[in-house]
Amino acid sequence: MNFIGEIISISDPSLAEKILEFKHLCSPKNSTKEWCLEVASIAKRLQSGKYIYIGICDNQKIIALSEVALLDKETAEISNLAVAIDRRRQGFGEKLLGAVLQKFKTLGVRKILLETRVSNEPAIRLYKLFGFKEDGIRKNYYKNPDEDALLMSANT
Repeated sequence: MNFIGEIISISDPSLAEKILEFKHLCSPKNSTKEWCLEVASIAKRLQSGKYIYIGICDNQKIIALSEVALLDKETAEISNLAVAIDRRRQGFGEKLLGAVLQKFKTLGVRKILLETRVSNEPAIRLYKLFGFKEDGIRKNYYKNPDEDALLMSANT
């Protein structure tokens, strides 16, 4: 991980803390107890083989990250796709989503699901650029602030 924009697939549970550090840069939490629980949760997800983390690194630091849940052999859900605040609008989201979709193809995943805040227009534009369609609304899905989720899907 030495140059800007290197795509990495993260499968080592010992990297759970690096994943969490990035997640907290994007949406900080307060509690040290929560931090320890989240590191353990991410490590467990990595060990399960049912979650995939794909990131973009710059000199050992994650600058964009996607968390994907494999629901079954043909279906996956993008549960998180984020770019560091200071790296947004530089093409990293597009590069990351492209890498995620390529990974799905190699795994034989045929259907991809996700949800995003209805107000997250940049994300919605990105997903539509990659062929995602709007499937519906999940009322009051997000908290702080309360907001509906836009459900989207695509076929590979």
